Amino acid sequence: MSGQLRSEGAIYRDERCGIGRPLVVGTVASWVVMIGSFVAMGLMNLAGLGLIGAIACVYTIVLSACVLCAAPLGICLYGDKIQIGGMRTRQRLQEQGKWPPREPPPLGSQNKAVFTCPLDGVRGLYLITSHREIRRVRKAHRRFTNRTETMSPLGAFCQATYFAKAILVIINDPRLTESEPAEFRTMRGRYGTTWRGVASPTWVVPTRHPGALRAALSQVPTLPVQDSLPPGTPLQFTTGR
Repeated sequence: MSGQLRSEGAIYRDERCGIGRPLVVGTVASWVVMIGSFVAMGLMNLAGLGLIGAIACVYTIVLSACVLCAAPLGICLYGDKIQIGGMRTRQRLQEQGKWPPREPPPLGSQNKAVFTCPLDGVRGLYLITSHREIRRVRKAHRRFTNRTETMSPLGAFCQATYFAKAILVIINDPRLTESEPAEFRTMRGRYGTTWRGVASPTWVVPTRHPGALRAALSQVPTLPVQDSLPPGTPLQFTTGR
């Protein structure tokens, strides 16, 4: 059916796994406060509202960016594989005859790509609901990108985990995984650096229905799910270093 994600045989699917209620409510509230502050400042000439409006503007930009990053993301679980990424985007472009892309898309649009890991390629599966551990994953991702300043791990959607109530971490064997498209164009970074996508043995995706996802994963006996990451074990976002 047009407009719905076609995933015949899927044990579980979530077409908007990154768009949870806290993120939506926070984004809408920031827009209301920002617009209301500037309108009130103009009508009542209250300069003090300018500071509130400026702070709300910053939050609006950050939260809106999180929404744009998380909106295309989805999760599909099959009996032989698990997929994350922009399945709906792929379906829409397929219907328009524009898939696969004629040339590699920009690295910044990897949230619209589809990443597939066969169950044989899963080395660990963690469904994390602890905010402390979610922050730990984000910090590990940030440390990696800050250290390399040239590598962007593919399939690690850590930017979309802000306000997430739960995340799914997939430790995988990159030699067995696939991505559609298979390549991405490099991206210019700070100080003239060139960022490139690298195959990541750690995939991260938010989920808004952890209970339903856990129940679906329990139907696949070869996918034992852990509630927390092993303490003291660093996350790897590339096999190269």
